[in-house]
Amino acid sequence: MAVILLSVIQVKGKEPQQISSYWVVIDTSPVDKTWFYEIYKDSTLIIKQNKIPAVKGNQNLSSRDDAEKLASLVISKLEEGRVPSVKYSELEELNIIFKK
Repeated sequence: MAVILLSVIQVKGKEPQQISSYWVVIDTSPVDKTWFYEIYKDSTLIIKQNKIPAVKGNQNLSSRDDAEKLASLVISKLEEGRVPSVKYSELEELNIIFKK
């Protein structure tokens, strides 16, 4: 199953990383050069996040590091069977850069 997923994502020009039973793609938007992450389960895209959740306004992820930290947090919640929502306090704990 992983070989099929890798082929699908690599065709799009992206490099997936495996975290637990999920695959993650971290990339930049060609339009505004901001960061986003995609989470795949098997070969299905289940989450694409290009904005910082839980903050006012539409704030973009400003670094690869921030995108990776958020993706890891969301995957840990999925693995635990929890809703993968992100709280403001979790953003602060992870030192995600955003306007308060």
